[in-house]
Amino acid sequence: LSVWTFRTREAFTRTASISVSDLVWRTLTGKQRASGAVTVSVVLPTTAPLFSPLLMDLDGRSGNQGLKEKNVAPNSLTILELHYDGTTAIRGFGAKLEYDPGLIEVVLDEYETHIGEGSAVLPLIRSLRNGVVELGAVLMDGSEVEQMRVATVPLRVLVDLDELTEVKLTEVTLNFSDLPDQRITTNEVIRLGPGASVVGDFDGNGSVDFLDFFMFADAFGNPNADPIYDLDGSGSVDFTDFFMFADAFGNEGRAKLFSLAEEMIGLPRAVSLAQNYPNPFNSATTIEYALRSASRVVLEVYDLTGQRVRRLVDHYHEGGRYQIAWDGLDEAGKPLSSGVYLLRLQALGRVETRKMMLMK
Repeated sequence: LSVWTFRTREAFTRTASISVSDLVWRTLTGKQRASGAVTVSVVLPTTAPLFSPLLMDLDGRSGNQGLKEKNVAPNSLTILELHYDGTTAIRGFGAKLEYDPGLIEVVLDEYETHIGEGSAVLPLIRSLRNGVVELGAVLMDGSEVEQMRVATVPLRVLVDLDELTEVKLTEVTLNFSDLPDQRITTNEVIRLGPGASVVGDFDGNGSVDFLDFFMFADAFGNPNADPIYDLDGSGSVDFTDFFMFADAFGNEGRAKLFSLAEEMIGLPRAVSLAQNYPNPFNSATTIEYALRSASRVVLEVYDLTGQRVRRLVDHYHEGGRYQIAWDGLDEAGKPLSSGVYLLRLQALGRVETRKMMLMK
């Protein structure tokens, strides 16, 4: 009797229904009506995976482990890694992620790029609409990188999931030094699902409290500790695990938790900068610093006239202890002359300084 044509919208991502609930027609004997609904379902076609030069991984270990599905606890933070797997060196990248904002939050303030260590990097963050974000970075000095982990994207699970939910990488943009930009449509997917226990609930009573912390403190730094305390799966129970535990602990009692952690596991002050070693030094020296919580960190070297001669660090850090070496060179890669230099650390709204002696 008729043919109806419909077109799906760009935002069509899940099964939809079309129902005819009232049908009327006329015949030689008069008008007739059909009651009841006739429903058809419109579903997404099954498509083969598309090529993607960026790959997603939910495994926290070094390198791309290809973990695409992970069970998570409510209010937990999961790190999504983006790895560049293309064959041509890139100057920058962009990634469009789509997700259900009622279930997942992309923690944009904690997004971190990893391309161009030591180079000037411009991070790119844009929320297009609810449930769609664009993330990326561009190297500003014209340098390029090859296959590597280019970014980490923190994902927070907002509810207790009862089924799998997806985060989709739908579009990738690649920027080159001497080639036109490439924009690639893809359908890379990772899935987060139910089933994980509450992070940090070591005694299994359904809550994360001080009794759990005392159990954690006993396991801290112990190479033979039960793997349940190794929250990030790194193979050791360290400060990264403590900060994951603290996130699950919540705000109530947090000040007391950190005070106990200082006493029992040696948690650093809000910001600490250790004296470099060796000092004085000739060719290279090691610098150690620590943060109590996540923050952007800027670590710079100044001469006694107040002129900055080298920026060693300028990017976002998770809470924990860090170490970096300085080779006595300035920003241009030229050796500095012998003398006293000032090391300046900025993080968490605080500034720490140390004196260093370079002797040729």
